[in-house]
Amino acid sequence: MEYPKWFGWVSVICAIILWGSYGIPVKISKTKDLHPFVFQLFFSFWIFVVNWIPVAWLNYQFTWYGVIGASLWSPCSFCSIFGMKTIGMGLSQPILSIAAILVSFLWGILYFKEKIASVPLAIIALLSIFLGIIGLSQLKMIKEGNKSPQQRHNKRKSKSKRLKKGEKSQDKEKKPLLDNDKAHKYSTNLNTKKQLIQNKQKIQSKSSSMSDSSLSLNSSSSEQPFTSDENSTKMDSETNTQSGIDREKPAPGMTKKVLLVGVTVAAVGGVFNGSNQAPLDSMPKSIGVIYVSSFGVGTLITTTGIFIILAIINFFQKEPWLTKESFQFKSALLPTFISAFMWSAANLFATYANLSLGISIGFSLTQLCCLVSSIYSIVLFKEFTGKRNLYFFSGSVIFLLIGAVLLGIYG
Repeated sequence: MEYPKWFGWVSVICAIILWGSYGIPVKISKTKDLHPFVFQLFFSFWIFVVNWIPVAWLNYQFTWYGVIGASLWSPCSFCSIFGMKTIGMGLSQPILSIAAILVSFLWGILYFKEKIASVPLAIIALLSIFLGIIGLSQLKMIKEGNKSPQQRHNKRKSKSKRLKKGEKSQDKEKKPLLDNDKAHKYSTNLNTKKQLIQNKQKIQSKSSSMSDSSLSLNSSSSEQPFTSDENSTKMDSETNTQSGIDREKPAPGMTKKVLLVGVTVAAVGGVFNGSNQAPLDSMPKSIGVIYVSSFGVGTLITTTGIFIILAIINFFQKEPWLTKESFQFKSALLPTFISAFMWSAANLFATYANLSLGISIGFSLTQLCCLVSSIYSIVLFKEFTGKRNLYFFSGSVIFLLIGAVLLGIYG
């Protein structure tokens, strides 16, 4: 069955929105400690259940093409989880997304011989999308450890002011009223102590300026209240290595070998993701979107098989990651069901898009869902703030939109 082009474009937009939103139910739920592999198991079970819904208005027809497509998607999901745990989301996700777009585009033009209006402009469109995805990956969450030196200094300064005000109010409550002579002597002694503290601070500032290791600290110490707290000094020294908003630190034990393995696994996941729609384009057109029901069956079979293999490996480890506490049935079932429902709806629209526009255009454009998830992070969850993030986000949106328009016209 053939679908009109306009319906394909509507399906692309719906898939982008739903794929960019399906993670919200889990994010706002009480399943923050749910292990990613356990989440994948619950998630795949609900995908199997939800993908039987289209049978209500479509004639069911089992196809091995759906099982094959799912057998390519499930390893992609596990590769994505492994990549994020090994080299971090900021590096693994762009690699996976870029590889998926590139592979799906190559499937379309090389294997399925889909017509491209202009190959050079289509390549420029892909490069623009790649730059947009890389830009989104540069957005950094503002945490206590990721604040600039000025942000940390201002916070400590305001805290010290509040403490001083609190001490003064306590002194007023505790100390009795003094006569004029005693008050004069008291103020004189207090001024003398303040002068001594200031002199001591200046001496320490001059002596510490001779050390290169504390040079950046001394530039701001003249504005800070004097303190002898060792924890505060340690915090100040840590800010010397910061400039602006920190980048994510490499994962613990990050070596060249670990980096190579993480990048390779993320790239392999992208290949799987970019290939999982190829069986859809290979099957007879008469099957149509009921393909998704067979896809759900394949998802459950493949994910369960991979999970069993991982569980066996986990059994022989000294520090197993899988325990009884890992299965949070009560708190995880509902949010994973809602997420799976949204994901499956997006997959259904992506299927319509591929059947209408082809894998090189339809599937490639659905990967712009990363833009929607970034919007949620900024607007809804307030995870990203600051000018730096605003610049990267604005530039990424421009590149993504340019790439999407060019790919839609010349792809």
